[in-house]
Amino acid sequence: MRLLRPDGIEVEHRLLPANSPGEQVGAYHQSFALPRDARIGAWQVELRLDPKAPPIGKAEFQVEDFVPPQLAIELSAAEEPIRPAEAFPVEIAAHYYYGAPGAGLGAEAEAVIALDDNPFPNYSDFQFGLVDEEFTPDRRDIEAPATGEDGKAQLSVALNDLPDLTRPLAATIRVGVFEPSGRAVSATLSRPIRQRPLAIGLRSPAGADAVPEGAEAVLEVVALDPKGAPIAAKGLRFELLRETWEYRWYSVNGMWRYKSHIRSRPIDAGILDVGSDGPAKLARQLPPGRYRWEVTDAASGAQSSLRFHVGWWVEAEQPDVPTSSRRCSTSRAINQATPPGCL
Repeated sequence: MRLLRPDGIEVEHRLLPANSPGEQVGAYHQSFALPRDARIGAWQVELRLDPKAPPIGKAEFQVEDFVPPQLAIELSAAEEPIRPAEAFPVEIAAHYYYGAPGAGLGAEAEAVIALDDNPFPNYSDFQFGLVDEEFTPDRRDIEAPATGEDGKAQLSVALNDLPDLTRPLAATIRVGVFEPSGRAVSATLSRPIRQRPLAIGLRSPAGADAVPEGAEAVLEVVALDPKGAPIAAKGLRFELLRETWEYRWYSVNGMWRYKSHIRSRPIDAGILDVGSDGPAKLARQLPPGRYRWEVTDAASGAQSSLRFHVGWWVEAEQPDVPTSSRRCSTSRAINQATPPGCL
């Protein structure tokens, strides 16, 4: 590993040792202490397997003089969720640290839309949306007005053309106000995005643990409004599916990789009513294996799923074995269909 100054001169060279027992295979953490008179500019860290070969990886970071900010920025907005295509006002207040308002200053703003990992804090152990659904964060520019004589301005955030997802989204709004020198001082504010009048939450009382063989697999279902309050929902359709995970291993340039495929077989379905006074429950006694609950509201399009497994399972500790392929059930005979990594 080489540390390079902005002019390309090597400052430090390190030989990384082999991982010690118990450490994550292939992972390293290194820290560099730069001198107080370090050159300003773009520094680089290179990693090489062969000193004469090109680097297999590199990273760049900036070294700059620290100049304390002159402005303090405050953002405020209603404690309400953002709704598609509706204007959501955000108040901006800028003032200098010596007390004067930041009057007549330009501003910039953006909103980053991403999956919300905790959409309803009072129901943090419930799963909302389809478990397999993925979304790459989306950044959108927002027109920001200059501050007035009192150092304040109002930003109108309207999010259109949102993806039609079952998992909840959230928007992180960043506003930067430019100091007279041209440097932007930023502040952020986050609010959930609600696209449907109903959200379905699913929870297994067993949590991430396996349901013991012979015990009932229990599912708890709640229905929430956009503010996170429980509401009644009638006519929800539930489905219980058994999953069979298949793994196909292949070699690329001498490196083993894998692709997984899930075959789902419906084994039960029906209609469920959820009240506003607490979770509705479903329970089934199942043979050992992997399963998935799915609950859908046809009227709103809300849909959620939850995976669980039945029987005694173990997890391998080798980090280079895919997590989803390391569950092994002792309740079935080992055969050619056993996932890789199981003994």
